[in-house]
Amino acid sequence: MKIILLFLAALASFTIHAQPPSQTVEQTVRQIYQNYKSDASTPYFGETGEQAITSARIQQALTLNDNLTLPGNIGWLDYDPVCDCQDFGDLVLESVAITQPDADHADAVVRFRIFKDDKEKTMQTLKMVAENGRWVIDDIVSNHGSVLQAVNSENEKTLAAIASLQKEQPEAFVAELFEHIADYSWPWTWVVSDSYRRRSMPSIKPPSRLPTIPMKICK
Repeated sequence: MKIILLFLAALASFTIHAQPPSQTVEQTVRQIYQNYKSDASTPYFGETGEQAITSARIQQALTLNDNLTLPGNIGWLDYDPVCDCQDFGDLVLESVAITQPDADHADAVVRFRIFKDDKEKTMQTLKMVAENGRWVIDDIVSNHGSVLQAVNSENEKTLAAIASLQKEQPEAFVAELFEHIADYSWPWTWVVSDSYRRRSMPSIKPPSRLPTIPMKICK
């Protein structure tokens, strides 16, 4: 009896996980671009939760980038990758070509004009993946390269800069900080103690794999 119950539970879990998207890839892509009208509510590329149009791994990369960016500064996402622009007006989606190698992955090659009266056309590929019963953007590849690779590269560069500051002795660590104080390649929020961070900027989280040394600021 227990075996049967376990089998039924596993089958139900598989059914939920394998639930196919309610919309096709093309329908999803067209709906995304339909929101790029002057009177529509444009989706935010970095959105999370039920309103997200991106995959879990892109959201994780962008969240890490936000945490690596000091408040008041602009992180990697300083434009909208969906329209490859910072501004648009009545975007015109001219074509969508779908290539689907399997049930969970698809490429959508889109061609559009950012402005209705604009003659210049933009072409890029939306890498789509099926997650939680719907299609979402897993990457965007254009003549600028891959969005996911770009944000991951910036994150890795910043994390490497932070890691290079770490020293075995506190004195050496402090000396290294002051030597690179004007580099602007690392956020100070990631090289202070948790208690200091919570008091000053509670929304910033440190990387778990990089140790921080508590510092006492003396006046």
